Amino acid sequence: MQSVRIWLQPVVCCIAIQAFWLGTLQILNPQNTQGDLQDLHRFGGAIAPTVKSSSKKHRV
Repeated sequence: MQSVRIWLQPVVCCIAIQAFWLGTLQILNPQNTQGDLQDLHRFGGAIAPTVKSSSKKHRV
């Protein structure tokens, strides 16, 4: 049990620091969710974005 206490405090400290910086980055640079991306083309006035595939699959 003593060996667990030796490394537990530094690990918890590192996790806390990482969570702080990830939270800060999330506030400063929020990522678009899938719902937000679907709403962008509706209000943009353009057609919906399409996915172009370079594979050679034939339509049935």
